[in-house]
Amino acid sequence: MVNNLKKSVVSTFGTSIKNVSDLKGLKTDIYRSTTKELGFNTLRRLFGFLPYTKPNKNTLNILSNYAGYESYIVFVKKFKLDREWNDWDYVNDMLLENELSKNHINWLLRKKSSNQYYKLLTYLISNLILRKDKSNLSILFNQEKLFVLERPEMAKISTTLSKKFKSSFPLDFNWFYFLLRFKPFRDLMLYSYVDVDTLSSYYGDLLKQSLLVIQDEDEILFTKLLLEFDRFVREIEPKRENSYYLVPENCHPILLGRYYSILYLKSKSTQTKIFNQILSEAKNQVSKIEFFQEIIPILIILKELDKIELIFDMYYDELLDYDYWDHVSIERYNLVALMLIHIKNDRLKLIPDLFSFFNEETNFHINDSYQKILFYIAKYHFLKRTNKTINKTKKQYIEMVQKTGFIFFDEDYLLNYFD
Repeated sequence: MVNNLKKSVVSTFGTSIKNVSDLKGLKTDIYRSTTKELGFNTLRRLFGFLPYTKPNKNTLNILSNYAGYESYIVFVKKFKLDREWNDWDYVNDMLLENELSKNHINWLLRKKSSNQYYKLLTYLISNLILRKDKSNLSILFNQEKLFVLERPEMAKISTTLSKKFKSSFPLDFNWFYFLLRFKPFRDLMLYSYVDVDTLSSYYGDLLKQSLLVIQDEDEILFTKLLLEFDRFVREIEPKRENSYYLVPENCHPILLGRYYSILYLKSKSTQTKIFNQILSEAKNQVSKIEFFQEIIPILIILKELDKIELIFDMYYDELLDYDYWDHVSIERYNLVALMLIHIKNDRLKLIPDLFSFFNEETNFHINDSYQKILFYIAKYHFLKRTNKTINKTKKQYIEMVQKTGFIFFDEDYLLNYFD
């Protein structure tokens, strides 16, 4: 930051500091402007005419005053704001170009250390989507290094971009299928934002199209499992060729949990064996909340509340404590599971506190409609057990089922969940 202050000082002085004569002129101009004296040797050290030493607070404040700032602290704050504005302005300049250049890509790579990088990247991609700029989208998604990000940043980018693409469905939708050949695009649009709500439309369509290009074992497994779940909740006859799943080594805990959940869902005759395998595998998983992310909702669907209760007895704290921004959606499934357990065990006084985590007037996060189907099952039976009005909740449940197309959750399923 001191170098940036030096640049501001030189800019105020109006000429570069090339020799001792320039330095003397700067010293005089600083005193004239601020009525504050700076030692000549201090300036010589600052501008490289003597061995450099870190300037003290008083020196930094005087130089900041000379450059037009109240203090060095004010200079730092305003410089950062100006730098952020310059970044956004540069991205807008990029959008005015016909084609993204190597310089543009290198600039983005340098910005990866900035805490606003993911915002800049999201803004850039969003605008390219709006104008259907296939060429520049290809250039961006072909640069895999741009998308090597921490999980929270990936989740935020994918959430915003998914909303952009989804808004065009079904009209004018398939123009961006070509982007599925780029791994960073698939990571963002398919694997980071798992849009279960639109399995019967937008997201399901993307998954099916991706089968034409994906080759990695984990991508193939993920896609087959999601499509299998879609066939179950929409009561479509399963495809025989999907009955075998190849699980890659070092499988991510969420994907491994998804594999076990679908295996459990489909294998009625061996469910006890599979559940024991799940409990055994859970011991090896560092992130319990991720491993059980897909298992607990499947157990809710199958009304296996005793098994959920056993899992909570073993890993209660781990299932209700999350590290990442997008883990809140996992927590919501687990809270619904707790509600259902409390209803089953007639512990109704514990449920109102759990309701406080849900705001029905807003989205629950990712997979809003699917989560609300499960939530309304719990709410309906809580209201019924406490002799309160249930018609509104039943109507909301039916609306969510119709919105998703998940006809497995019919009205009888709701009414007889605990029978």
